[in-house]
Amino acid sequence: MDIMEEPMDKPLVIDTPEGIAMFQYTRCMYALKLEAKGMKMSRSGSILKYVQQNYGIKARTKAGAYEEMQARLDEWKAAGVTDE
Repeated sequence: MDIMEEPMDKPLVIDTPEGIAMFQYTRCMYALKLEAKGMKMSRSGSILKYVQQNYGIKARTKAGAYEEMQARLDEWKAAGVTDE
C-alpha cells in the first residue's frame, strides 16, 4: 500500500531519528514524482541533484531516481527496516 493512500484518522508523531530520516526520504521521493510530472516542488536547487548527493542515487532523470528510491524502500520493507 502506498503511504499516501493510508487513511489519516489520528495524528502521526515522528519522534525518532530513524523515523525522521524515513520521512525525509519519502518526502524526496514524492518531490521527484511531482517534478517528473512537470510540477515544481520548490524554488531552491534541483531535487534530483539533492537525492544524488545525499542518497547516492545514480539515475539521471527524476522519474528514474524515483524508481530507484522506490526500489530501495521496497527492499527496506522486505528486510523489516521500516514499520510499514
